[in-house]
Amino acid sequence: MWMVNQFDAGPLIGSKRERALERARNLAEAGWNDDLLSLVAETPEESILENQVTLVPELPRWTSARVALIGDAAHGLSPHIASGGTLGIEDVGVLRSSLTAEADREKALITYEHARNARFAAVREHSAAVERAGDAVEFAQRYAAFSHWMLTTAPAT
Repeated sequence: MWMVNQFDAGPLIGSKRERALERARNLAEAGWNDDLLSLVAETPEESILENQVTLVPELPRWTSARVALIGDAAHGLSPHIASGGTLGIEDVGVLRSSLTAEADREKALITYEHARNARFAAVREHSAAVERAGDAVEFAQRYAAFSHWMLTTAPAT
């Protein structure tokens, strides 16, 4: 997987791959990473997604008496912060802890949902901050702050 972000990209000219290569070349010229050029060049055109950042609406509930949603099914996010997989893995750990600690399944699922709500609210705030960045420097600063937060905090169990 690769992702190239661009602010003030100008008119979209050429194929998706050509546009991605043009932007990736800008990074490579700065000495960032020549491997990115190879990844982009080898990606089939039909596999390249070109999207504006989109925030996904929150669901009012993630659980019922017998069902718990995890990962993107519970709390989908735009891919611009690349955290969906991590959050899904965290969900599994918290759900397991809740089911182990509470014999009543419905109560365990409610405990899981409540335990995840605060962390996900913080992730959503970081996501919105990154989405609203005014330029590439601000985007990088906000994304770095989010990444640091994710790496230095643990999910509530």
